[in-house]
Amino acid sequence: MLQFHKTARHWIGLAVVCAVLSSGVAAQARQPAATTPALPQPQAMAMALSDQPIDAAQLALGRRLTKAMTFDTRLAGVMDVLLASLREQVLAGLPAGAPPARKAMFTAALDEALAGVKADTMAKLETGYSRYFAVSMTPATLAELTTFYESPMGRTVAPGAPAATEAETQAVGQYFMDHPALAEGLAAMVGGAMVSQEVMKREQGSMAKTFKIRLCQSLKTRGAVPASCAGVS
Repeated sequence: MLQFHKTARHWIGLAVVCAVLSSGVAAQARQPAATTPALPQPQAMAMALSDQPIDAAQLALGRRLTKAMTFDTRLAGVMDVLLASLREQVLAGLPAGAPPARKAMFTAALDEALAGVKADTMAKLETGYSRYFAVSMTPATLAELTTFYESPMGRTVAPGAPAATEAETQAVGQYFMDHPALAEGLAAMVGGAMVSQEVMKREQGSMAKTFKIRLCQSLKTRGAVPASCAGVS
């Protein structure tokens, strides 16, 4: 029987790690009203991408969970890769004989514009995840899951952490056996993996326009007004 429980803890611990990896936060916050129901995945996604108001305490926990799950740093890494590719393409299109000073000025303006685009997009992604977590599970589960991933034990299975040891996996498995309601939170996090896809899908049309506006603004502050920026403000 002891071996059975040890095996169960091991597999539950591994399941937690797998659920976390596939989904891709000091002072205690005020607990939201326990009667607030969790929304099913489609409604939760719609709410996350809307401007409808969400309980402030739940939203604060959603932000903390997003940070504890390292969604912010992982999303930033993805954005860096995407924008680095765009940067290379733009710089490759510069005239081969461009004066070094002119090229340096353009590169500085380009980097400033890309940083702005990244900040804008990151804000929307983080908001999307925070809102999704805030409504996709009950307040009690959200608070408990946030507390777990902010704890030393939770950080051992957070994405980006070193591989968990057998003892750590057993401990996580036992914790989830003792807190069965957390399974609801894991299911919500797996569904939340679609948040970034939905946000980026919505941003596809506006990112190019935003980039051009920011680049033109950066060039103008440096005294350069190319013809392609005419009428761009």
